[in-house]
Amino acid sequence: MHSERDSSAQKSTIDSLRAEIQYNRKIRRQDAWGEKGKVLSSVVLQKVEKIFFEIGNGNLEVARTELKTSNLDKIFDADLLAAIEEGLGTGNWLQLKPLFLNTKFITQDGLIFWVAPYRQFRNGTRFEKVTGILGVAPIRNSYSQIRETAEQHFGGNFHAISEIIGFRRISCVGIAGGKEGEAFLVPNGWLIGDVSEGVALNDMTEQYARIRASETTVRRILSRNSADLVLSAVMDTIKGASLQNLEFQFHEVAHGIGL
Repeated sequence: MHSERDSSAQKSTIDSLRAEIQYNRKIRRQDAWGEKGKVLSSVVLQKVEKIFFEIGNGNLEVARTELKTSNLDKIFDADLLAAIEEGLGTGNWLQLKPLFLNTKFITQDGLIFWVAPYRQFRNGTRFEKVTGILGVAPIRNSYSQIRETAEQHFGGNFHAISEIIGFRRISCVGIAGGKEGEAFLVPNGWLIGDVSEGVALNDMTEQYARIRASETTVRRILSRNSADLVLSAVMDTIKGASLQNLEFQFHEVAHGIGL
């Protein structure tokens, strides 16, 4: 019975991902996944989840072995996988820095695979965990246009602003995901050397869950029509996530210019 539930959950994850792919194709007017995307199967998902399971249990050497024999280089960047193996095996994660800065953890098809130690501060306490993410970035909003608009209106003297890549989470381990985890992963949180630049990763699966959790409160405070208007833009899991992520881009630019 347990294996049947696991199989059903896994099928649901794959079906959801396929729906995401179809949406990508509609928006981009092209094959958003190409040949590589077709090999993302339940077998690949099982392999990644096994790696994440060992990481979550602190068995980094076992996770390294699982990664080494996973054949994930058919999908993901080989240099990235080698650097992750090095980190899992020796604790030296510095080789990941240039790969992170060049977003080598995101395939041309929008698939994300990333493993590195991440630091989190909660209630004045610092936590560090090796954190893994498997996800898909549906649409990378045009960050350059947002930045250009900010420069036109406020000038160019503002703090460095990262591109924010919204992704839909498929699987994760460590500090990513869940109420106690981070939905917004900033560049300098990754312990891969001095990283003051790079992209921020925005877990839209978690952000969407938090929005849905607030639905009852919104409907209690506002009238029915007002609540429907406020919630209508974000209640759709795919379109809502894209709109939320675009809002995060503007939000981050506003921080950068001191608003």
